[in-house]
Amino acid sequence: MEKIDEMAQRGVKKVFFFSSAISAEGIHSQVDIPELVEKAKAAKGMEIIDLDVWNDHPLVIAAIKERTDEAMNGGGRTRGSSK
Repeated sequence: MEKIDEMAQRGVKKVFFFSSAISAEGIHSQVDIPELVEKAKAAKGMEIIDLDVWNDHPLVIAAIKERTDEAMNGGGRTRGSSK
């Protein structure tokens, strides 16, 4: 909560967040993270806005297509053995 304290001291009134490592709805994105954010907000009187998970947002689909196109053209990372 140190960063929340720091932001409050700087006069921040509104914070937007999303779970960058969570791409779809689940227990962490729907319960755990919002609960932690709510605790931080309550302590500092900030408005904290959840931008939610990505699911099938058009920008995510475009990003996946871009990465796939790169990989098809030899730009992707290889994991493990190809045996």
